[in-house]
Amino acid sequence: MMYDDDPSQKYRDEAEKKIRQFFQQKIANDEQRNEYELRIHQVELEMQNLELRETQQQLQDSLDYISCLYHQSPVGFVTIDDKGRIKDLNESLATMLGIPAHEGPRRFLADFCAEDSSTVLRQRLPALFSRPQGKTLNLALTQPSGKVLEVELQARKLPDGKHLTCTLIDRTERKKAEDALHEKSQELEKTNLALEQLATVFTHVREGVIITDPEGTILDVNQAFCRISGYEREEVIGRNPRLLKSGEHGPEFYALMWQTLAEQGHWSGEILNRHKNGGLLPIVLTISAVRSGTGAVRHYVALHTDISALKEHQKQLELLAHYDTLTGLPNRKLFDDRLQQAIVHGKRHEQSLAIAYIDLDGFKSVNDTFGHDAGDQLLKVIAARMQAALRESDTIARFGGDEFVVILEDLGTTHASTAYIKRLLTAAAQPVDYQGQTLQVSSSIGVAFFAPSDTLAADQLLRQADQAMYQAKLLGKNCCHIYDPEEDQALPIHHQQGSENPSSPDS
Repeated sequence: MMYDDDPSQKYRDEAEKKIRQFFQQKIANDEQRNEYELRIHQVELEMQNLELRETQQQLQDSLDYISCLYHQSPVGFVTIDDKGRIKDLNESLATMLGIPAHEGPRRFLADFCAEDSSTVLRQRLPALFSRPQGKTLNLALTQPSGKVLEVELQARKLPDGKHLTCTLIDRTERKKAEDALHEKSQELEKTNLALEQLATVFTHVREGVIITDPEGTILDVNQAFCRISGYEREEVIGRNPRLLKSGEHGPEFYALMWQTLAEQGHWSGEILNRHKNGGLLPIVLTISAVRSGTGAVRHYVALHTDISALKEHQKQLELLAHYDTLTGLPNRKLFDDRLQQAIVHGKRHEQSLAIAYIDLDGFKSVNDTFGHDAGDQLLKVIAARMQAALRESDTIARFGGDEFVVILEDLGTTHASTAYIKRLLTAAAQPVDYQGQTLQVSSSIGVAFFAPSDTLAADQLLRQADQAMYQAKLLGKNCCHIYDPEEDQALPIHHQQGSENPSSPDS
C-alpha cells in the first residue's frame, strides 16, 4: 500500500490495525490490559498530534491565501486608529499612495489626501467611529508624482472599537466615465429638449411641413400641412409630393428647382400647388436638404406657407389701385396705362384708335331728386350697359363722377367708330328702374382719333376728346362731337329717341 500522497493515512491505518489486534487478543491479566490500553492511548495521541499539525498547516495556508488576497487585491485596504494613523495597509493601497508598503504604517492617511479631502477626512473621522456599519467618503489622493486619484473610502469599525478597517476603491477611471456619462447625459438632455422644441414647432407652426426621405417619399407631415392642402396625414404618408402638382409649371421649372437644391442645399420660391378639392393653391415653398456627417442627404424638409389670403389681398389692392370701386371699371391710372399700350399697338400694326370722352346729361338732377344711392345705382347700370356695347378689346374707364372714357382700338377708318358711339349713346339713354322709380339720363360724347402717323402724346389726345365732349354739350347734349384738328368743324351724331334731349338741362 502506498502512502506518498497522504502520510497521515499511514498512521490512521496502523492505529486501526492495532485497535483490531487489541480486541482480537485474549487478555490474560490486568497487566496485559493496561499495556494494551496504554498503546491505544499512544495511538490516539499520535492521531491528535497529526490532526493538530494538519490544522496548523491548513490555518497557515489560509493565512497565506488571505495575505495574498489582501496584498494583491485591486482594492486598497488600510487599518487606521482613531487619530487616522495607519496601522497596516496592503500593496494595492501603497501603489495608490505612490509609496512602498513599509513606509505607510505610523503615517496619517490624511497626509496622502488633497487639501480639501484631508480636511474632510479629519472632520469626519469621529463620525466613522460612531457608526458600527461604517460610512462612505469620496476622497482625492495625491501621489508624490502629483497624480491625483479619485477614491471611494468605505470604513467599518473593528470589534476593539479603537480601529477602522477601510477599503479604498480607485474610482478615477470610473469618475472619468461618470463625468463622461454625465456630459453625455447633459448632451442627451439638451438633444431631447431640442427635439421636444422641434416637435412643438413641428406640431404648432402655422407653416405646413413635409419630411421626406432622399427619394422623396413622404415620411411625415404636420397638422398645418393637412389644413393647407386638404389632405389627411394618412393619405400622404408613403406617397410623393408630386400629388400636389397643379400642372401650372413646366418641367423646366422643376428641373431648375432640383438643380438649385442639389447645388445649394435649399430652394425657395412661389409655386402653385393643387388643393385636394381641385382648386389652385398659391404657396411659398422652401425646401432644405438635411445631410449626415458624411454629406449624404438624409432627409428633405419642405415648408409650405399658404399665401392665398395674401394673393387675395394683393388682388383687392390692385382693384383699389386700378379699378373704380363703384362700377368695377378701370380707373384713371389703369386707363392711362392702357392708352399708352394702345398707342404703341396702333403704331406697330398701323391701326387707328379713337378716344370717346363721355359725360352724362342730367345726372345731377337725379342725385338731387332721388338721392345719392339712386345716382350710384344709375351709374352702375349705365356703366355695365356701355361696357356690354363694346368689344372685349376696347376699354371703358370711369374718371370719377359721371365721366367715362372709352378706348376704341384697331379702327381701319374713323367711320368705323360710328357704330360703337351710337351704341354708347343708346346704352346711356335707356331708363333705369330704381325702387319703382324710373331714372333716365343721356350722354354727351367727344371723340378724338389717333392715326399711326400721329405724334400726339396720350394726354394731348385725351384733352382733344374732352374738348370735343364740351362741344357736344353746346350742340344740345345727347350727341357726339368728333374733334377735327384741321377743319375744326362739328360732325354731330345724335341718338334717335322719343326725346332728343333729357328734360333736365344740367350736365
